[in-house]
Amino acid sequence: RDRNQDENAKLKELKDAWKEFVHEMEDGIISGKYNLLPYPDKLNPKVEVRLASRTGAAFFVPEKDGHPIIAAYILDDKGSVIAAGSKEDIDMGNLGCVLQFKVLDGMKSTTSRAVYDTANDEVLILSKTMLLPRDK
Repeated sequence: RDRNQDENAKLKELKDAWKEFVHEMEDGIISGKYNLLPYPDKLNPKVEVRLASRTGAAFFVPEKDGHPIIAAYILDDKGSVIAAGSKEDIDMGNLGCVLQFKVLDGMKSTTSRAVYDTANDEVLILSKTMLLPRDK
């Protein structure tokens, strides 16, 4: 196998692991195991989209009430994972935590979710769904 095949295999493994993580989070939300709350207005993630390049970025706050973000992910309007990362992956220093994603054809909205650690070991997930700008 060449290096390219190895890298593609590792990338697929990583994507599959993140999909599994997100499915566990979503199942935990449905079952009530994890608390899902809307973002407080002052903490709302900011989403920027550049339709010309079909790319977007979501900016998350690194902590809520002193509790650190441990991961974030973005779902498209069909519930598919389009981006995910741990705090180490997404921490951009002064910019906060940033996840980049591709804007797929026909995509109307994104749901940004951030997973925060809490003092009592509960998992807190903040969520915000936003409409994307339309192609002209």
